[in-house]
Amino acid sequence: YLMNLLRAGEGVAPSAEQEQLARSYTEKYPDDDQFPLAFFYLSEALAQQGKPLESSFFFDQQALATLPDWMQTRLLRMQATSEASQGQFAKAAGDLLTEMQSRTALRQTTQAEVEDMLERMDAPEALMTFIQQHSSASWLTQREPFLMAKVMLNAGQLDQALLKMDT
Repeated sequence: YLMNLLRAGEGVAPSAEQEQLARSYTEKYPDDDQFPLAFFYLSEALAQQGKPLESSFFFDQQALATLPDWMQTRLLRMQATSEASQGQFAKAAGDLLTEMQSRTALRQTTQAEVEDMLERMDAPEALMTFIQQHSSASWLTQREPFLMAKVMLNAGQLDQALLKMDT
């Protein structure tokens, strides 16, 4: 019943109402098979209202994989937008990279979008950690000098950024 309301509410019911319905469902039934779908609709309603998206212990990679391809893509991209608006550029880049490398999502994310998120960072150590954690993306390793120089500039480390560009 509630899932039908959520589906019907997509674009029809006010997003505040959809948020309330989805939140009530996700809080009452975190172990239900329909939880990933309800969590998607909660995220959609929050995004439509310009609110930060939420996370849930119950919504992990396995739950994400149960969603249709278009929902996986939409959710990862909504999460990235929400995280970027909060200054969490590494998390946003991680979500975009997940969407880009997914076997099931629509893979709408481009390498340039991931790089754009990383270029907004201002902590060189955090960038290095990100690149190390995502070493399977060989293009990231290749772009590391440029990305590091940009992040160093953001951090106000002009001398070090110039040295990085010389390498």
